[in-house]
Formats: sequence, structure tokens, C-alpha cells
Amino acid sequence: MGRRAEHEIQIRKAKEEYIYGIEEGGERRFPTIEELAKKHGISLNTLYKRSSREGWTALREEALREFERKRLEERAKRQAKNIENIADEYYDNIRSLSRALVGATGKVLKELTQSGELNPKDLRSLVQSVKDLALVGTLIFDKAGISKEDILTMEGLSNAREVQAKVFKAVRQALKEQAVKRKEDGFIN
Repeated sequence: MGRRAEHEIQIRKAKEEYIYGIEEGGERRFPTIEELAKKHGISLNTLYKRSSREGWTALREEALREFERKRLEERAKRQAKNIENIADEYYDNIRSLSRALVGATGKVLKELTQSGELNPKDLRSLVQSVKDLALVGTLIFDKAGISKEDILTMEGLSNAREVQAKVFKAVRQALKEQAVKRKEDGFIN
């Protein structure tokens, strides 16, 4: 390979390192024209002229925007996955709670029926408890203004803590409303 060809290869390497940076210790560093001239044994004047003529600075800025876009995209994917996991956990907990209450209600109903202690008011109270639980399960996300689709697409949500806070607030509010309703209906003194 001739001296001229080797010189061109070094200029192309310098251009690539200037535009896309150099990976060092897991970090990307963007060297200056001066550093690259020294590293590749090219005159500073030659690199300045080439970089100016070929628009290296604009190419570097474009590459930086693309690196940042990819970084933000990866971050958004991680956050979306975290939020999806939280949403699934909340839905699973609501379903588990519903099953537990239905099971407990069925057990109490069976015991009361077998003992002959079941009266219409007790039955109405048990049925209302099951209805309340079903309502709480459906209202929690509605009250928080969050649908599962919203959570999965991150619409209007900045992070998982915001989702958690909204859901907990909605749960507290739904439980308070149900307690007031039950008191008004005469189930609670």
C-alpha cells in the first residue's frame, strides 16, 4: 500500500472518530480535531481543511442527535416495561383480593345457612360486600383516570411512582365512598 493510500485511511479513521466518537470504558468520547491529528499523524491544517470541506461538524451533530434519540428510546422502553409490570401486579392483586373475598363470603354464607342463622339482612350484607369488592376493583383505575392501555402506552404518565400514587389515592377514595354508602344503607353503624 502506498504512502498516499495509508494517509487517506488515517484521514477516514480520524473522520469516523470525530463524527461518531470513541468508545472508552463504556463511555463515548468525542475527540477534537487537534487530538485526532496527533493520534493519526496527520497535519492539523490538512484535517481542518478536510473537516470543513466535508462538513464533519454537521455530521457529528447529526450523529449526536441519533445517539440521544436511541438513548431516550431505550430509557422509554425500560420505563414502559416497569409500568407494565406495576399495572400487571395491581390487576393481579385486585383479582386475588376479589377471589379471596368471594371465597370468604361463600364460606360465611355456607356456615350461616348450615347453622340456620342466615337472615335476609345478613344475606343482603354479604351480597353487598361482594358487589362492593367488584366495584372497587373496577373503580380503582377508573378513579385514578388510568386505563391499562394508558399504562402500557405511558400516555400522560411520567413514571411508575406517578402510577402508584394515583392508584393508591384512588383505592383510598373508593374505599371511603363504599364505607359511606354502606353506612347510608344501614350496614355499618
